[in-house]
Amino acid sequence: MRFIIHAGMEKTGTTSLQKFLYDNRDALLKELGVLYPLSYISGRAHYFYSSSYLRDFKKHFSTPDIRQVIDGLSLEIEKKEPEIVLISCEYMFQNLYSDLKILLEMLKRKFKSTEVDLVTYIRRQDDWIESMIKPVSYTHLTLPTN
Repeated sequence: MRFIIHAGMEKTGTTSLQKFLYDNRDALLKELGVLYPLSYISGRAHYFYSSSYLRDFKKHFSTPDIRQVIDGLSLEIEKKEPEIVLISCEYMFQNLYSDLKILLEMLKRKFKSTEVDLVTYIRRQDDWIESMIKPVSYTHLTLPTN
């Protein structure tokens, strides 16, 4: 089995990609054998597959353990029998090394012969900073009153 882990940097079209994958998940599975898992999905993204997300949000919310997430994924894989499993979470980009290390260890433990590909999109730093600032600046605009 092959896994594709998409750990995209914020503001690189990740939300659009996740929307496409989520909205077309049935066709992807039927026509290409690609599973975009629903197990432990949050919105359209796989935040719970990121151990740093789980750690950071465990303080505020009830979150599953990474082992529970992988067990849920395993059940979905058994049922759907895909050739490829595609997981997408931009939160992993922030802690790429530690998150991937933990996720890869868990996947290899659960699924003995596993091939894993990492996909990430990056952006020039000046473009990225500008894209991060724009939404914030729009929310703090004050309109002149006459």
